[in-house]
Formats: sequence, C-alpha cells, structure tokens
Amino acid sequence: MEGDIFNYVNEFPNFKGKISNESIESDGLHKEKCEGFMSEKISDYTDASGNFLTFCAKTVKYSTQLASELNSNKLPFCMYLNYWIYNEVISKDETKYNNNIINGFLDHIDNLETCENHTKSIDKNIHENLQILYKLYEDFKKIKEETLTDSNDCKSEEKCAQYYKSQEDKCKGKDNNSFCNALENFRVKFNDHLRSKNECKEIEELPSFQGPSLAATISLPVSVIIPPLDHGYVID
Repeated sequence: MEGDIFNYVNEFPNFKGKISNESIESDGLHKEKCEGFMSEKISDYTDASGNFLTFCAKTVKYSTQLASELNSNKLPFCMYLNYWIYNEVISKDETKYNNNIINGFLDHIDNLETCENHTKSIDKNIHENLQILYKLYEDFKKIKEETLTDSNDCKSEEKCAQYYKSQEDKCKGKDNNSFCNALENFRVKFNDHLRSKNECKEIEELPSFQGPSLAATISLPVSVIIPPLDHGYVID
C-alpha cells in the first residue's frame, strides 16, 4: 500500500543524514519557525540540549530545498517526518502528546503542504517496529559505506544479520503483516549485498520468516475436493 509507512523506512537513515548535514548558522528564520511550533504546540517539552530545535531548523531548510525539486517524490520525506515527530516528542509522553502534534508541525512549517495528506497515526507497537527497521537500515547504510572503502571486515554484516534473526518470533509465518513484509524486503537487499561481497562468504544469507504462500497452504489433491459423482456412471 502506497501510504504504508513501513514501505519507506529504508529511506529514513538517508533523510537523517541529509538533514544533519544542513547548515543553519547564518539563518535564524528556520529556527524561528521551529520556536513558534514549540511554544504553541509543545510548550512543556524539554529540549535542554537544543538538539530538537537544531534538527527541526535543519529540517525546515531541507524541506525548502526539496520543495524546489519539482520531480522528486515527497512522500518518503513525509513519512520520515511522521516518524521523527513521534520518536522525538510523542513517544516521550503519550499521555501529554498525541498524533495531532504532527499536524501542528506541518501547519507551522512552509513547503510541507504535500505532507498534510500523508500523516500517519503511530502507536507504541508501530513505533517499536519502525525502530527495529530503522536500526537495520541504518546499520546497512554504514555497511555499504564501509564497502566503498574496501574494508574486508565482515563484523558489521554479522552483527546486522544477528539483529535481523532476533526478530523471528515477531514474524514467523505472518505473511500479511506490514512490518514483516518490510523485514522481508530488508532480507532481500541484505542478501544481495552478501552475494556481491566476496569477503563475507562465511556469513549465511538471511532466512525468510515468511510462511509458505497461501496457494501452497490450501493446495489439496483433486480427489479430495471434488465431490463424488452420483449419476449412475461407472468410472474405470
């Protein structure tokens, strides 16, 4: 499904990296936008380190640049914003904050009109599963970066593989689960990487947690599912 947030987690680490690399030292306008959001929507939110305000301001700047890219797909970025707001604010105290905070953020920030139709309600269970996928793709991003430096160390691949395998109980045989389907997509990408890296042949490909297809599950012998004929004919 196009609007399923799990379909876009593979891009979240890339957005984090791009936003973190933005420079805002010489432009106070971006911070003003975020300060307005914080004072009106999350006035009792504690940001002692200033990390939220800084990243928010960088997000505002990045969204301005992204809006100028006419042919770019904005939906993955919208999904990342949903995750980021939930992870940084709502998850800290769900009795105080709710998913309306996301709409409040979009109202205060320019160039995010596209995202207004793509807000997603996230709860604790969804958040937990998103964090699992985020960690896998963040580690995978680092692995691919290490590959570009001709590193022969496969410890990162091994660590990532073990973390993937630790999710088996969550997904064993669950075919129609968005999280598990996303986990299966990660498995395919990771195994493709292993096949391309000769130095890591000792690491086994990740197993699938998906059960047999529905067609295979319900497949029965014809003689069982065809009712007996009772028309006076003799079948040799």
